[in-house]
Amino acid sequence: MFDTVCMESLALRQKTISLPVSLPMTGNVTYDFHIKKFNESKTAINPTDIKDYLNSFSKTSTALNKKYALKKSLKEVSEKMNDLESLKLIDKVFSGIKFKADKKVYTEEILSKEEIDLLKETVNTRLSLIIEILFATGLRVSELVGIKVKTDIEVKDKIAFITVKGKGSKERRVFIPEELLNRINSFSGKFLFENRNHKALDRKQIWRDINKVGYSVLDKDLHPHTFRHSFATYMIVVKKKTVKAVSEYLGHASTSITQDMYLHDELKPNDIFGE
Repeated sequence: MFDTVCMESLALRQKTISLPVSLPMTGNVTYDFHIKKFNESKTAINPTDIKDYLNSFSKTSTALNKKYALKKSLKEVSEKMNDLESLKLIDKVFSGIKFKADKKVYTEEILSKEEIDLLKETVNTRLSLIIEILFATGLRVSELVGIKVKTDIEVKDKIAFITVKGKGSKERRVFIPEELLNRINSFSGKFLFENRNHKALDRKQIWRDINKVGYSVLDKDLHPHTFRHSFATYMIVVKKKTVKAVSEYLGHASTSITQDMYLHDELKPNDIFGE
């Protein structure tokens, strides 16, 4: 007699997902890497193939990211094909895997340019420059503190192009005016920002400094990522840049992450309680 696990495996094996034998690329570098690996290892795509592929990963955060990328890739293809049955099967295959949900960023967490200017005017010069570059680039604070002057920065036509390594050691470029770089130079050495011992600044100290000034100046719970959120929202809502362009600039694994986090189509208290 089959036990429950065997019965479920048999049920999955008897079903099919009406996807192409080789999954097409999505245009997202991270997703496409894992799709290619999956395509290379499989001659057919059915629930059991996917399940076996997922079980081949160890239980690490990197493996979880691979599983998340594969799920999002499979669903993206199914959605484009309007294949509801395949979407249901994909959800079934991934049902036992818990993913960390992407945090929704609400409008009240976003700073206006006026608020950012007020912060910059209130704090010391170094912290003011840190705030300015975080908002100007959307960098993660971990990326900012790792920037090396000689190897990561190139100036062309009064623009400083900065190469950073994001999550998963994925490289991308951001840019700032040369004028801003020149103002930062007095705090630079080997690193763009460094302490008196010529080591990279402690990102936790930057977090504490920003959090402290957030409460004292704006009475808000701020952190370095607040400026990343504000940059993304400003680019999408004010500058009308595409979600895809902003997603790639921020180094997100998927445009859906950017869309879910920053498209502020939400009901506000005034919508519900206002006249």
